[in-house]
Amino acid sequence: MRMTYGDSLSDASFQDGKTVGEGHFRLADSSNALNATASGREFAIEYVDVDALGNETATELRGSVPIDIDPRVLTPHFEGLEGLKAGEDVRAKIAASLEGKLETDACTAQLEFVHDANGAPGTAMAEGETFAAGTYWVRVNGLLGDAAQNYTLASDGAASFTVAASDSAGGAGTGSGTGSNAGSADKNGKGNKGKGSGGKLADTGDGSGIAAGLAAAAMATTVAGAAMLASDREGSEGASE
Repeated sequence: MRMTYGDSLSDASFQDGKTVGEGHFRLADSSNALNATASGREFAIEYVDVDALGNETATELRGSVPIDIDPRVLTPHFEGLEGLKAGEDVRAKIAASLEGKLETDACTAQLEFVHDANGAPGTAMAEGETFAAGTYWVRVNGLLGDAAQNYTLASDGAASFTVAASDSAGGAGTGSGTGSNAGSADKNGKGNKGKGSGGKLADTGDGSGIAAGLAAAAMATTVAGAAMLASDREGSEGASE
C-alpha cells in the first residue's frame, strides 16, 4: 500500500490499484505510527465494512502488508518582509509559515539569509552579519523539529526583501528641526510675555492717568460749585435791594 504522511489509511491505495468493497482498511494496532521513517515496514491491517448509515464493522479480513509512506509536501511563505531598516534585528522580524503542515506537529523552517546578486540569491550571509541598506534574499534551507522527517519542501521559497537606510540621520535632523521649532516657540513666548508686560505697564499708566483726571475733575467741580454759590448769593442780594 502507499499513502502520504498525515493522510488516513482509509485513503491509502494498493500499489496494483485494486480496491475492496465500500469499506476501508485501518491499523489492527492503533498504537502504531504511520511515519515517513517507517515507510516500507509491514503493518497489521484489518478491513472495516461500512453500511449505508455509516456504521463500521470489523471483518475477518486481516493481514500484514508493507506500507510506503511518502513525506508530506510543504510550501513556505514568508512574513515580515516589509518596513525593514538597517540597524534593526532583521532576522527576528522575518518568519516562515509552512503550508501543509499538521497543526500538532513540531516542525519549523530553518531560514538562511543571502546577499543579492543582480536580482538573484548570491552568497549566504554569515551568522550575525549585520544588514546594511540594500536588497537581500531569504530562503528555507531545511526543516527542524521532531516531526521534520515526515515532511519535504516543495521549494526553498526564496524571496527578496529590501532593507532601508536607518533613520538615525533623519532623526537627528528631526531633532534639530524640533529644537528650532522649540526655539521659535520660546521666542514667541518671550514676545508674548513682552507684550503682556507692556500691556500691564500700559494699564498701570492708564490707571494713573484716570486717577489724575478724576482728581482734576473733582477740583473743577468744587470750583464751579463755589462760583455758582457766589453767583446765587449776589443775585439774592440784588433782589433784596
